[in-house]
Amino acid sequence: MTGELLRSYLTGEFKVQALDLPDADAATAEAEADIRRSMDDLSRWIEDDVDVVAELGCGYGHNIFLLHEISAQRRFRYLAATYTEASRRICQRIAGFLPEARIDVAFVDHKDLNTAVFESPEKAVVFTCHSLEQVNLLPETYFRRLAKVAPKVRGVHMEPFGFQLDQSTAAAKHHKEWFEGKGWNVNLYERVREAERDGLIEILELELNKYYPQPNNPISVVVWEATN
Repeated sequence: MTGELLRSYLTGEFKVQALDLPDADAATAEAEADIRRSMDDLSRWIEDDVDVVAELGCGYGHNIFLLHEISAQRRFRYLAATYTEASRRICQRIAGFLPEARIDVAFVDHKDLNTAVFESPEKAVVFTCHSLEQVNLLPETYFRRLAKVAPKVRGVHMEPFGFQLDQSTAAAKHHKEWFEGKGWNVNLYERVREAERDGLIEILELELNKYYPQPNNPISVVVWEATN
């Protein structure tokens, strides 16, 4: 149902209706399956006593709405945070089609993170997906601030950073050169490790090149927990 709502809204007609869409080609279907798999995996990191699940850099909210579909029986609050006003408007309007979901929409700037938008939860899960990739250099305060948004915090980052750890293959070297050419992120993993060395977080899981929704831009995953 959520997919129908999204497709209907994005027609610009501002009404809910089922649309006949052409069959997706194999590559598109595989990419969509990978995105759903990533949200299925994310849901397993969300324990039942979590107050808020926040996506930082959510765009129009596709991942949030998919996660809600997967986790419909769970009653945590969602925080859909994104940078542009247009994305926030779209996300807010789509959220209006899901009155049973508690979805708050907010502004976020990865370069100057304002954690007040979390509204002091007791236990938070914060995730990003293909969002930090577009921030050339994350500030050294980034994970320091995230680790303090609640007494208990877990972070899940699904981002293309595998080349930052391993450049032993031609594909990884090309990935690195491509990111450098676009001015995209080159220090995500460095910042995560700094935060761990400083005693702010503990890395729970690290998996390189796990998802391939974009064939030449594979998503790696790092999961951490604050040591507050």
